[in-house]
Amino acid sequence: MTDVIEIPIKPLMMDSIAIPRVRAQSVDVEAMRRRIQPNYLDPDALTRPRTYSIDSPRRVNKGHVIVLIVGDAGRAIRMQYHALSLAEQKFKVSLVGLAGTPLIKELQPFIHNEMVKVLRYSIPFTKQVGKTWYFLTIPFKLFFQALFLILTLFLIAGRPTHILVQTPPAVPALPIAWLAARRHRSRLVIDWHNFGYTMLGLRFGMSHPLVLVYAVIEKYFGRKADACFAVSRHMAERIRAKFGVSDSIVVYDKPGSVFYRRDNALAHSLFHRLGLLVEENHTRLIYRSPTDKDISRPSLFTLADASNTRVGPMLLMSSTTWTADEDNIALIDGLAKLDKKLIEAGTKPGLKLVCVITGNGPMLHEGVARIKEHRLKHVRIHTAWLTNEDYALLAGVSDVSINLHTSSSGVDLPITVQDMFGSGLPVISVDYPTIHEVLKPEYGIVMGKGPIADEVCSTMFELLKEGRGTGSRLYTMRQSIVKRFGDQHNKDRSDRWDRNWRMTAFSAFRTSGTRKTD
Repeated sequence: MTDVIEIPIKPLMMDSIAIPRVRAQSVDVEAMRRRIQPNYLDPDALTRPRTYSIDSPRRVNKGHVIVLIVGDAGRAIRMQYHALSLAEQKFKVSLVGLAGTPLIKELQPFIHNEMVKVLRYSIPFTKQVGKTWYFLTIPFKLFFQALFLILTLFLIAGRPTHILVQTPPAVPALPIAWLAARRHRSRLVIDWHNFGYTMLGLRFGMSHPLVLVYAVIEKYFGRKADACFAVSRHMAERIRAKFGVSDSIVVYDKPGSVFYRRDNALAHSLFHRLGLLVEENHTRLIYRSPTDKDISRPSLFTLADASNTRVGPMLLMSSTTWTADEDNIALIDGLAKLDKKLIEAGTKPGLKLVCVITGNGPMLHEGVARIKEHRLKHVRIHTAWLTNEDYALLAGVSDVSINLHTSSSGVDLPITVQDMFGSGLPVISVDYPTIHEVLKPEYGIVMGKGPIADEVCSTMFELLKEGRGTGSRLYTMRQSIVKRFGDQHNKDRSDRWDRNWRMTAFSAFRTSGTRKTD
């Protein structure tokens, strides 16, 4: 059976599906209908014999949850974690989203044994465009999104006990998910990552009519959920105050099991595959296939000895979506100021800091152009688009990370902070109220409220002076982080996603059947 079903957008002609006739005396059709999920793409589903092994997970299903993502499903890590946790609790899961980035590997066993069915689709008009083209293409984009959601939720995915939908975007996901929940008498659960109208406001301004209409839709259907998750305490309070939702549950992002400190041998291989070498300096890191001869040479950060001893400059990692609520240009300018400050301080020749900015998004090209404008001596800045596995590996071998997420709403939290904690990595962050919920002084540094570029420069200058060895702030923070979030030996007993999910989100799925009917 194919693991992933790619569904093109085209009308589904129900009259073209031939349901075979069944002899009443040999098959109890109604009984079979109650036992199986109807599959409208498989006309033989009602008559095909179905066999199960003794340990088949289908025999202990607690329900069927549709996990709905109106975006690239592979980049929606939090929603994939939800799907994984539900499957581990013996729920049947239909994971719905856009095609694109590969899913996390932890889901593959559940996809293989059919506990998780993946429905990914491709639609036109998904590229980031300017305001004029946005207004011209948005009706078509919304139409195709709505068409697929209607086909999937009402016909293809089967009848769910719960629909878990990510927002933003709220339009058209929330209205259609609510209608589907009513149709199937299912519970609607909304996972609030941010507020869509505030993100739209970054593009057009908060007083724009389109933003105001979006806000009305988001708030109206947000109140109709049977349960709500929020990524922060501040967000839960905002939902209660603005939307009138009294029972929102705070489900913090937590590190997944793939994040932990890695050894130098893995680091040495990664650095060679990314071309992080002394003699090379490419702004955009591109994967390569190093030979054994290549691996036998030192990398920028490791020696080619038996233990791949760590040497060289400090490695700073930043993970970003290259959007307007993350000021990566300020990061680049701040590191350029740091380079100048190191020169003025009479620093000995050689690299002192390498920054790798991972991720993809609409402002990437602007960032690459800004990097190339600077002629740096002591600092290197690279951009990279990594696989999920190599992203976790890079985090596990870096020295420190930086988060420049400022939040369009002021109440959301970036999941990347938790990725770094899972990797034993201290976090430097800009200051906004919600970040203090997770970034305590023993785990990282909240920069001052001055210009971001200046704060980046001064913070990194002090860390470079201290170094990363025993007794330094970075060393002490790393010890505190590993104590709370664990390492590869005890991560299952530490403050991780699966443990936190069972204590918070699981309660929303213990009850089936719709609750709100208005």
